Amino acid sequence: MWNPLDAKMYPLLADGDPVWNDARTEITVKIKADAKWNDGTPVTAKDVAATYHAHVDYNSSTGAEMKSYIADVVAQDDSTVVFKLTTDDSGEAVNPVLAERYLPMLYIMQENYLKTVADRNNNDAEAIKMDKMDDLVTSGPYKKYFDNDQNVV
Repeated sequence: MWNPLDAKMYPLLADGDPVWNDARTEITVKIKADAKWNDGTPVTAKDVAATYHAHVDYNSSTGAEMKSYIADVVAQDDSTVVFKLTTDDSGEAVNPVLAERYLPMLYIMQENYLKTVADRNNNDAEAIKMDKMDDLVTSGPYKKYFDNDQNVV
């Protein structure tokens, strides 16, 4: 999470701060073992990678913006995800500050749920973007109770 009051990031689903490699071309994030979806399954690194790839594959505004700066997001294991940054000809990350800024902005979605949405929309990017996702699986104990044009509870 990003706290605008003190301009710092605080881990919520992550187990500690993101860790840069020495070349500042990769960011590694560990997922908390206690992080769960509201269906009881664990939040995993595969969920993080699937979320990023869904944004890129379906050309969301987030995916369109970030694919120039993040080359790939890879689940090393169930709890470790690596953000591999796009590099220039000299091997330097194109925009490491923007890539790091992206971490608290990426709202993680469950990999299995993303597959459900893709299947029911025949992998059509525009249909997926318009899907209301009324059956959304969320992290933590909360589910949507009510929504309209003015409120989401």
